[in-house]
Amino acid sequence: MHVHPDYRHPYDADRQLPRPRLAADDFLDETAAPAPPEPERQVTARLWQIREISNRAIGSIDDLLKRTA
Repeated sequence: MHVHPDYRHPYDADRQLPRPRLAADDFLDETAAPAPPEPERQVTARLWQIREISNRAIGSIDDLLKRTA
């Protein structure tokens, strides 16, 4: 007896049927958004930005104090 390879026995829950190919599947890789940068790099870059902003703010406060003294 020949059984078709896509035949799924009702009690065979582990086996997945093949998914039909869609024309859009071929273009998903080309149109997908680029992977986001590593979270650790994002955090490090943001911390450097905050440090620069803080240093500028501290410098501005020092300038104000010198002018008003």
